[in-house]
Amino acid sequence: MATGSENYLNLVKQAFKGELKLPAFQRDFKWNRKQVVLLYDSIRQAYPLGSVIFLEGSKQELKEREFKGASESASDLDTKQLVLDGQQRLTAGIDLFYGETQESRSQYFIDLQKLEAAIIEAAVDLDDEDAVEEFVRDLDTDTGYCVARRRVDDQFSLLVKKHLLSTVLLRPDNSKNRDYWVEVYEQTYPTKKTLIRNLVKPHFVVHQAPDIPFVSIDSKLQLDAISRIFATLNSTGKVLTPFELVVAVLFASNIDIRDDLAVLREVYPKLAKMDKTGEIILQTVVLLNQGNHKKSMLPKSISAEDWERDKDKAGRLLNQVGDFLTDHLGMALDKTDALVPYDSIFVPMAVLFDQIKYSEMPAKTRGQVNQKLMKWVVGSALSQRYQEGVHTKQSRDFESISTWIEKDDQDFAPAWLEEVSIPALRSVSPQGAIANLLRCLVNREKLEDPLTGDNVGFGMPNTNAHHIFPKKYVEKLAGWDATKGDKVDLALNLMQLSAETNSRFLNDDPCLQVKDAENSCGREKTERMFAKQGVLPEALAIMTKENKGRDDYWNFIKLRETYFEGLLKEFGFENNSHHEVYDDMEEA
Repeated sequence: MATGSENYLNLVKQAFKGELKLPAFQRDFKWNRKQVVLLYDSIRQAYPLGSVIFLEGSKQELKEREFKGASESASDLDTKQLVLDGQQRLTAGIDLFYGETQESRSQYFIDLQKLEAAIIEAAVDLDDEDAVEEFVRDLDTDTGYCVARRRVDDQFSLLVKKHLLSTVLLRPDNSKNRDYWVEVYEQTYPTKKTLIRNLVKPHFVVHQAPDIPFVSIDSKLQLDAISRIFATLNSTGKVLTPFELVVAVLFASNIDIRDDLAVLREVYPKLAKMDKTGEIILQTVVLLNQGNHKKSMLPKSISAEDWERDKDKAGRLLNQVGDFLTDHLGMALDKTDALVPYDSIFVPMAVLFDQIKYSEMPAKTRGQVNQKLMKWVVGSALSQRYQEGVHTKQSRDFESISTWIEKDDQDFAPAWLEEVSIPALRSVSPQGAIANLLRCLVNREKLEDPLTGDNVGFGMPNTNAHHIFPKKYVEKLAGWDATKGDKVDLALNLMQLSAETNSRFLNDDPCLQVKDAENSCGREKTERMFAKQGVLPEALAIMTKENKGRDDYWNFIKLRETYFEGLLKEFGFENNSHHEVYDDMEEA
């Protein structure tokens, strides 16, 4: 058995070429796009990347395979080593720095527009080396500076077309390609030269990746011993989370925030659904003390004194926010976290509750404040407010909403909130902030199953999401054409049923679903139960038609869209005449 260290990019290159391979019994590549982006961020900052374990040479009893995304000639090279531990990190590195093959799932880019926006927001002078150094040190992935896209053949040309710089060009040995495309970009956009030369080239090109410790096992080791070693591996290559780093920092002061958080979750039950990682309560403590609550800065921003003094206060305030969102917006934080459009709103709302002394307000005053708070939550979901630049928007929104409440004058309403309008709901997928908002609005009602009469709803036991027009049914509708954009998996095609009823309705003509419900509980009660879920009599009439076509399906969706638009207008929002379509399914 030998030990040593090897440069990460050298290992990635060997995996790409085929010198490193995998034992065939290894699981497939499992990391998502966000994990790959976080890996690049770690490489950029030269953070440690964990260790790897090799098996020397090729072992006859073990079938082997190439890394996903490896070069087409990888199978032709003799195997130098098999990778027992390190597949995820090395495969992610292939996607980041060699993402050109047909096998590449995704390609990764530095979004120069978002990077420049972050520079402007932070008021950084690109000619000031110290200021640039500090900006780069504090930069994290919340800004969206590194993005993933589906594979295309001309990824390098996206630099000129969309200001997206392929991470393949950031590989140190790819300077010829990089220089060519950077020159084309600078000729096309002369004003970007300073950004490229003072920020991107010195700080985003991977001039020297971290070294990775390795253990190399002799191939003569018995197969059962290799299997035991593999089964007990526990290194992930992931950088410690901000919460884990704060645990380490405060442990030196004899504080174990993991124990504290466990107690707080018992005392404040909604906290358990609101903050699974522990980072939200840490951010709340920091913002209560007017510190920098950016996640990456938490180990520096929080002190033992702050935590000991304000941990209970932060837990109580967050629980109050959970009560408010559950009682007024149907978020059901007593049962589930599945309805949260953005958990990023919890921190500024908790600190706002403290500043305005929400719990001490007279009922009349609180009623007026509630309307503004609800508009804030709904508007942030409709505009997808907290997708990027989160910590800056949190601080800004906390201050602007606080001023709006204090002045009690519509002229002080935040400008961004006044510009929010209702998008095209008919195109919203079942995932994402807007879909969760629509679920919340329905969940304010006491929903009942149309066959059993049982209470159903998000977070309720024995409840399933049901496609009102099932997939196998719509595919048979006259005129249905998925190639022209016809979709069944839409937020407006879902309702909540008991698991038993969902199983019974599965693949049924909607007409049969309604007839079953009427036979069970009568026409009047059926209409009432469906209406609670946003299916009003006119939409119900479409469901009960004997011979339906594609147009009937879309007319049904439009009727439900009108219903939800009506609910959203109650919060003070109007339709967007352009009906912008949001892609809630795009990964980070």
